[in-house]
Parts: sequence; C-alpha cells; structure tokens
Amino acid sequence: MEATYHLDESEFDYKFFKSIKATFKGKRLTLNLKAESLSKMTETEFEKKIQERQHSSISYLFEGDSFDDIASKLLKEEPTDIEKYKKVKE
Repeated sequence: MEATYHLDESEFDYKFFKSIKATFKGKRLTLNLKAESLSKMTETEFEKKIQERQHSSISYLFEGDSFDDIASKLLKEEPTDIEKYKKVKE
C-alpha cells in the first residue's frame, strides 16, 4: 500500500502521525519527506520566511566555493552535511 500526503509543516502534528499509524497498523513503513520547491511558495510566504530566519540564533557561514558546492549537491538531491558551516549566536 502506498499513500501520498501534501501538507504544510504546521499540519504535520501528532494527530496526523496517529492517523498514519492507524492507516498502516502492523506494517513496516518507509517515510520520504520532501519540501516543495520555492516556486510553489508565494512571494509573501517567502519574505516571511526570510524575516524569520534573519532573527534566528542559527546561521550558516560559507567561504570560497563552498556555497556553490553545497548548492549543487542540494539541487541534485545528494546527501549533504552542512553542520560544519553552522554558527550559533550567543
């Protein structure tokens, strides 16, 4: 059995999780989560996300060609570790 759900992050809550458990009771599951592309996000939503991120205590610092390398991997949906670029404001 296979099911596809399209939902906003805010809808991915305990109630939704329990409904999945009930639907697939007793089965082993594989979950693949994929964010929709920016083109499906409205300009207002995109601007709101940028504002939220600007006030976040977490940022990422890329030097040299590292950003291009990471972006290329992300666009190809290749596994990418960006933790080493993570900076936390104190």
